[in-house]
This record gives sequence, C-alpha cells and structure tokens, in this order.
Amino acid sequence: VFRSEPNLELVEALAPFGAKIVVTKNGSVDQMLEAGFSASKSDLCLAVRENIPFLKPSLVFALFEAARGNDAALPKWSDGRIESFPAVYRRNALLGAIKQNRGLTKPLEIVDALYAVRYVDIEKELKPLDPDLRSFMFVDNARQLENARNYVMMNAKM
Repeated sequence: VFRSEPNLELVEALAPFGAKIVVTKNGSVDQMLEAGFSASKSDLCLAVRENIPFLKPSLVFALFEAARGNDAALPKWSDGRIESFPAVYRRNALLGAIKQNRGLTKPLEIVDALYAVRYVDIEKELKPLDPDLRSFMFVDNARQLENARNYVMMNAKM
C-alpha cells in the first residue's frame, strides 16, 4: 500500500513476486492495512514500512514461519518493545479486528484485538538471521539516510 504512485522501477521489482500495489492517498494506518489486506488473496500477509531499506529475506521467512497457526507474528525487543512492522498477519484475522474496532488506528491497538499473537524474540530468533539488525533500520530523515549510505559504502568495500 502506497500513499502515492510508486515509480516504475519499484513496480517492476515487485511484479515477479505477485505483489499487488494499492494506492491509498491520505489514509490512516488502519485504512492502509485494510486496503492492502482486502486486495490480497493470501492467508498470511507481510506488512512493512516503506522506509526499511535493508529488510532481510531470511527475517521475512522467519516471521512467516512464526505466524503459522497464529493471527500474527511480531518482532519483540528484549526490553518489551514490539514492532508492528515488519510483521506477518493472518489476513482474515486482521481485517476482522479492524472492522470490529473502527476507533483503533494505531497498529499495536489493532494487534491487541487479535487472539493468537506470536511475539518473535529479536535477540534470540532474528539476530542470528540479521546480525546487525539492519532490517529494523528506518530512514526517515537526512541523518538516517546518511547513516544508510555509509552502511552501504562500508559493506561494498568488504
């Protein structure tokens, strides 16, 4: 789900995976999730933010595995913080929670309305797949963009 039309390069990169592109301009997080999950036919769906440039496929796979038999699989830090993105959600369960709780707009409020949530320990289960935990690195501002560029340049020289 995008807030504006994605560029052609991104569309071409997503096409081989059968990903659907939904554009919802001015939507809240719950509206965007509802639009995206309604367009999907998959039982389990990955929800990610658009500003996570280093998301590891192995981490995504682990989240899908953890979601089997659950309504969702969400990463959880050792201090108790929970990441609502990236996460895997059972499509019908999430859509039902959104529809039954129309006043809830924050992702973790919607997660609280689900029944079977598997919290995936980041340190124990995901760090072995992503040792630097770059899958959780957001790029929201110029400083973070510079950090991301430095990371890419450091790893390109190795």
